[in-house]
Amino acid sequence: MKFNRLIGVFCLCLALAWAYPAAAAEQLAPGIRYWTIERTNWQGGPVKGHVLEVDPKQPYTEIRPVLGNDILGQREVLSSMAGRTGAIAAINGGFFDTKTGMPDGSLIIDGKQVTTSNILRTSLGFNYAGGVQMGYFPGNMTGWENIRHLLSGGPLLVKDGLPVDQAVQEGLWGSVLKPAGRTAVGVTADGKVLLVEVDGRQKGYSEGLTLEELSYLMIDLGAVQAMALDGGGSSEMVVNGKIVNRPSDGKERAISNGLVVLQQLPVYIDNQRIFFDVPPLVEKGRTLVPMRRIFEVLGASVSWDENTKTVTGVKGSYTVQLTVGKSIAVVNGKTTKLDVPAQLINGRTLVPMRLVGEALGANVNYDTGQIPAIYITGGRR
Repeated sequence: MKFNRLIGVFCLCLALAWAYPAAAAEQLAPGIRYWTIERTNWQGGPVKGHVLEVDPKQPYTEIRPVLGNDILGQREVLSSMAGRTGAIAAINGGFFDTKTGMPDGSLIIDGKQVTTSNILRTSLGFNYAGGVQMGYFPGNMTGWENIRHLLSGGPLLVKDGLPVDQAVQEGLWGSVLKPAGRTAVGVTADGKVLLVEVDGRQKGYSEGLTLEELSYLMIDLGAVQAMALDGGGSSEMVVNGKIVNRPSDGKERAISNGLVVLQQLPVYIDNQRIFFDVPPLVEKGRTLVPMRRIFEVLGASVSWDENTKTVTGVKGSYTVQLTVGKSIAVVNGKTTKLDVPAQLINGRTLVPMRLVGEALGANVNYDTGQIPAIYITGGRR
């Protein structure tokens, strides 16, 4: 009896060692942590993986589906998706048709249904309050009210803290069920989101997991709900602009969609979300954004004087000029005082967005709704 108790304690300690990061866990941003895992699969083969833990309740934190090149049916490598959106991290998304590039199942971005399907696969939804929902999405919003983003994947791996084995019921069979690279999303009891990638099909390095093994891994990591995403050669994770895993194809696979982890104030121009490779900075109630990107999306030509650290934007009869570190701007020949000057951040020149937008003839409004965001209208005319 005493021996059995010791074995039980040993197994519990081993599970806890798998479940929680050691001191090596890296804090990427407030509420966002990253660490690596190593273990063996049930066949005794080595397995290496990567884990992101995201607190979706942190200010400006968003786990967002992204289409390849932001166009339905196109494909793009994950590192490019992460780079152009200014993502802190990213993982590959749901399954897709390898011929057409169209995502399998349903896809919702910013509350708008991009694709709709009644495919019997588990979907992942993020609501406006930072909550996460998993289950069958019927193709309409019934039972999925207040959803901001949704992505179909599958199969369901964990429900109410227990493993679920329903890959076949969700239409997956054959080689898909064998050990391979895997990507999964889980939710912990306290509402944290786990984004997990496991390398596979690399003999002696990382031989991968079956979907059943993946369900137990997600439980070990603390998930009470979990589901898989696309796997195999698509499985990938990018952290701080770097590919941290070894894709089984030997290189990045161009994919139809991915999930990016953002921590930035959303900016929309004429109702279209725009992204910055360096996130907007909010200082003294003013929002600063990378100068070249904001000038270009507003249709202005931009020039930079390295000697004086001065940027000039011209759009028709409008001209705006700012100098790094100086609390003034010159708009159409007139000097305007700034609350916050242009700044150099991570190799990018950040400029006050409201001043630039209005100086170039656009309307700039800050919406304090359920998702605070900045809306610029008339900026492309």
